[in-house]
Amino acid sequence: MDRSERSSLERTITVGGAALLSFNGVVGAAIFALPAILLVGWGTFSPWLFLIVAVAALLVIIPFTRSAAAFTESGGPATYGLVFGRLAGFELGWIYYVAKSASMAANLNVLADYATGWWGTGGGLGRIAIMLSAWTVLIVINLFGMKRALAFLSGFTLLKALPLVAVAVVALALFWPPPAPTFAHQATSVEAGFLVIFYAYCGFENAVIPTGETKEPSSTLPRAVGLTILATAILYFVVQLGYVAAFPIPEVLQGINAFARGARSVNPKAEVRVIWVNSWYDPGKEREAALTLISQNADVVTHHTDSTAVVQAAEEKGKYAFGYHSDMSKYGPKAQLTATTHQWGDYYTKAVQSVAAGGWKPTSIWGGYKDGMIKLAPLNPVIPADVKDQIAKLEGELRAGTFHPFAGPVKDQDGKERVATGKTMSDDELGKMDYYVEGVGSKLPKK
Repeated sequence: MDRSERSSLERTITVGGAALLSFNGVVGAAIFALPAILLVGWGTFSPWLFLIVAVAALLVIIPFTRSAAAFTESGGPATYGLVFGRLAGFELGWIYYVAKSASMAANLNVLADYATGWWGTGGGLGRIAIMLSAWTVLIVINLFGMKRALAFLSGFTLLKALPLVAVAVVALALFWPPPAPTFAHQATSVEAGFLVIFYAYCGFENAVIPTGETKEPSSTLPRAVGLTILATAILYFVVQLGYVAAFPIPEVLQGINAFARGARSVNPKAEVRVIWVNSWYDPGKEREAALTLISQNADVVTHHTDSTAVVQAAEEKGKYAFGYHSDMSKYGPKAQLTATTHQWGDYYTKAVQSVAAGGWKPTSIWGGYKDGMIKLAPLNPVIPADVKDQIAKLEGELRAGTFHPFAGPVKDQDGKERVATGKTMSDDELGKMDYYVEGVGSKLPKK
């Protein structure tokens, strides 16, 4: 296509269309995969990172957009390179193509990972099929012209934005004002954090590629991109707030703290790190959290959620895991060391019989080993014999009521004594637990 043909393209893209192009380039898979990673590294300071980096990013984005608007033809980097000759234009165009292909591949891999978590179809041929299908759909859409492509883009933007907006609305309703910004136990380096966040704003340059089809690009592009970064920064901030500010309930804290005390009973230097997925059942988020912890060199992972995603992730990565609620060894035969299983069948049977007989009354149930309502799944063969003997001994003590996981002394992670030596935490105290014990490295998110 020669210069006269490029200049004859119909200019149909307004500020709204350019903003859609920019928004969809910026809001990709990153915001769905990023919050848990930032929470572990930056704690309650992580939402503020988005706003800080947005301001810094604008120092690059605004000059870039204004410079790009000086070119009235489509092509982006390939067009800019022509100023230095056809070879430079070709090289820049090719580099941009490779960069965009790599970005697309990364996003499609995240999509396939979520498909694995939800339906178990994101591996092997299934992964290839997902990627090829998504790529083909995008190609076909662009064959129908800019107007129809923008119409599709509007609908796609709505579908993409709805879950994020929903999270943002809930976060504002429940967790405003935001918690005081404090770092997590081990904050990542400043450089790494800023680079990760800056990547979350990349993609704004999508708006400058079809400059030849943009109305008054000198004013349209800067306005569209500026509005996109502003809106995205606010959205990212509130979404991240929803991740860090959920208030944990005592039942979950009991499990985390008991796990930490058990780990430290055999390894005084053991540290437990926690990622909150804010859901009882979300295989995608559970898998994401497990992979994040594994990437940070976690030796063993466990969960207080309902799916098998954590055990599956550990199996894939060659790590060990503890299942929860039920025996999940089917999904991680090598990974699962054992699982805490809930045996409520007899209780439900008796409760139904009591209701039928007209004698049932509401009451609190604290059933455990002694009542047969908690059992361990079969132990993994890799567990040494002497460890199996120790586990059997502790199970016997739990049934007999001579062992309590929160027997004093119990100190929280700040060193404050919660249960004195010689005393045991009561059921009432357990029901009010609102802290992490020693051995938990993460900070407890609070309103």
